[in-house]
Amino acid sequence: MRYRRLPPTVLLLALAVLAGCGGGSSDDGLVVGAGEVTRPGAELVLEVPDGAFGASSAYLASVYDRTLAEPACQDPADQRVPFLVAETCLEFHDRYLEPDRLPPDVADIETPAGYLRALSPEDRFAVYYTAESFSGTVEPGITGERAYIGIVLTLAEGDTVPSVEAVLPYTRGWWDGLRAGDRILGIRDPATDVETSLDGLSLDQARALLPHTEGAETILVLDRDGAAVETATAAETHIGRILDGDVAYLGVRKFTTETAQRVWDDYQEIVRTAGPVSGVVLDLRQDGGGSLDGAVRLADLLAGGALDGQEMFHMVDAYDLRTSYRFGEWFSKNVEPVPLAVLVDAGSASASEIVAGALRYSGAVTLVGERTFGKGVAQDVAVLADGSALFVPSLRILLPDGSSWHDVGLTPDREVAAPDGGATPDNDPQLQVALQVLRSNSAAGVARSATSPAEHPEGTARRAAGLF
Repeated sequence: MRYRRLPPTVLLLALAVLAGCGGGSSDDGLVVGAGEVTRPGAELVLEVPDGAFGASSAYLASVYDRTLAEPACQDPADQRVPFLVAETCLEFHDRYLEPDRLPPDVADIETPAGYLRALSPEDRFAVYYTAESFSGTVEPGITGERAYIGIVLTLAEGDTVPSVEAVLPYTRGWWDGLRAGDRILGIRDPATDVETSLDGLSLDQARALLPHTEGAETILVLDRDGAAVETATAAETHIGRILDGDVAYLGVRKFTTETAQRVWDDYQEIVRTAGPVSGVVLDLRQDGGGSLDGAVRLADLLAGGALDGQEMFHMVDAYDLRTSYRFGEWFSKNVEPVPLAVLVDAGSASASEIVAGALRYSGAVTLVGERTFGKGVAQDVAVLADGSALFVPSLRILLPDGSSWHDVGLTPDREVAAPDGGATPDNDPQLQVALQVLRSNSAAGVARSATSPAEHPEGTARRAAGLF
């Protein structure tokens, strides 16, 4: 069956509605009951899990008939197939980029996760999420409804308050100076000055009190090596700072559908409070990606109108259908250019590589840091009948000249290793080199290059970004 692709911003919603709406017990001879879906005269039986009868009869009939027409989604020895396995098989046969890796049938496959394990070889980008994980963490993370301070909590044996086990680099908590070993005694709301003690709470109860959505700062009341310390922090997927007096630091920890707007808001606040900037550092280190829509909008914002009409990148699906993304169609700002440096490392993947790769190809940025992760495929999100979800690799992401960073990563223009033991806000050589690059570009005037990026390896002609 040829898959008709929906726009990325619509795909998740459309699939969710298809799998979860309506009710009914039959459709054109379909028989639904006793945990089974069948048709008179057909041997195939789809075993329906509890809760999946919320799907419409039309959807159940569609899955049944498509499974009946696809031998690879059947068990040749036993025509009883779990409904979720049939759904999974059909999703992969509809759009998976590498059909040669698919199993010949679903014999002995009992779950969607089992189907993914049957890929040969297994695909690290084909992922299954339970309904609880998808609705509670993954989907809110894509839409921007869930954010994090950037700390890992633990409850030491014999202690009554949680401690910070680790602070994730380049997150809001990292920038705000939280440290491993900090004991969190309480949380205070700066607006009301009301403090909530964490003493005696379980780890889950303590986590629930920490902010999980983008919003105002909260104050953590800490015991640090026996001294009382208070730190203001917040849950964010983005971070704005002013560095060296006039350089805007913009960090993105995860791409959501709201990323470009959040970054733009951060920048405007920086300019409002600190005045005009001489350059911008965009930090994509340890950003594993997220929303495709968020990536293309941010890249367009960073281009700022200077590249309008030029191809940003394109994607090709399993049927060689090409979708092109162009600057000027998403979040363009027609304002004066400033020098832009982008920080990347081995944790920069997917959406991060789209932004870094597309802007570097265009000649708009300098990449600083370490080689990126190398994920040059996009995944469709398919929500199954029980609310669980599949991420199906379905699109190859290519630069305008057809080149890809998949499995190889992007090589920075200025390669700089992180220090032993990891960077800290006071010891971050990659950031320091990015600031040096910006100072150098600013001093040189950063005239826009008239040379085509295609004439340089990896499109390394340098131009100022039109961002702000």
